[in-house]
Amino acid sequence: MIRVVNYQPNHSNLIIKRDAFKHDSNEGDTISMMINTGHAAAKTIMFDNLFLAIVGVNFIHRGVAECWSITSDLVKEHPISFHKTVLSLLKYVEREFKVHRFQMAVRRDYKEGQKWALSLGFFEESVMGRYGPDKGHVSMYARFA
Repeated sequence: MIRVVNYQPNHSNLIIKRDAFKHDSNEGDTISMMINTGHAAAKTIMFDNLFLAIVGVNFIHRGVAECWSITSDLVKEHPISFHKTVLSLLKYVEREFKVHRFQMAVRRDYKEGQKWALSLGFFEESVMGRYGPDKGHVSMYARFA
C-alpha cells in the first residue's frame, strides 16, 4: 500500500535512485536547506517499507512553484498508484499554498520524464540550453492551476 510521509534527510540515502537521478550525491543537504528556510516542501512516497520516490516543490515566489522528484525503479512496479499520489500532492500544494503555476525542468534525453510531465497535465514551454548540472539541455514544462 502506498503511503506518503514527511521527508527526512536520511531518505535521500535510503532510496535506490534510477540512473537519471544518480548525478547529485548532496541532494539530501540541498533539500533539507530549502525546507528549513521555508522555500520548499517535500514528501517521501513509500510502498510498504520501500522508498519509491521523494517529491517536492521549491517556492520561487508567491503562487509559483518548481516541482522535482527523485524516483527509484520501484515506481515502475506501482505506476498508477504513484501517479495518482503525485497528482493528489500537486492539488494539495495548489490549494494550501495558493499556487497558480507549477513548473518543472526535464532533461531533453529523459523521454520517460517528459512523458510523465505531460501525463501530469504539464505542457512543454521552452528549451533551456546547458541548464542541467551536466550542462545538458532541459525542457521547461508548466502547469497552470
